[in-house]
Amino acid sequence: MKTRVIELSVNNRKEVIELPINPPSVEFTEKQLNQAITLLNIGEANLKGERGLKYTKLSSFFPSEKSPFYKNAKKKPDKYVAMLQEWKTTKAVVRVIISDMKINLAMLIDDFTYSMREEIGRASCRERVSFMVFV
Repeated sequence: MKTRVIELSVNNRKEVIELPINPPSVEFTEKQLNQAITLLNIGEANLKGERGLKYTKLSSFFPSEKSPFYKNAKKKPDKYVAMLQEWKTTKAVVRVIISDMKINLAMLIDDFTYSMREEIGRASCRERVSFMVFV
């Protein structure tokens, strides 16, 4: 049983993806827009900046029907890929929820990379999605 639930949804949960296989780790980055300047006869100084946007990358895979992990999947790999491509193309605001981290953010897809992989007669889809917070 999974202890972490990672859910991606759009349009007030009209379309939902619950990742069938959790990434081994989840990391968020929060930028601070400090600015380094060079002062004459003094050298470099760092000026306080405003907060930047929070972003994350999720890497996992969507198992094929022949995979022992398919029991966690609610869709075939190509359906997950099609949904993410559609969300990216239409510039949909994606609600990213990560249960054990108390993350619930409106984000945009920044980058979507995927590949199909054949392993002992079982095709799986590896995916990596980058999100940046929507303000």
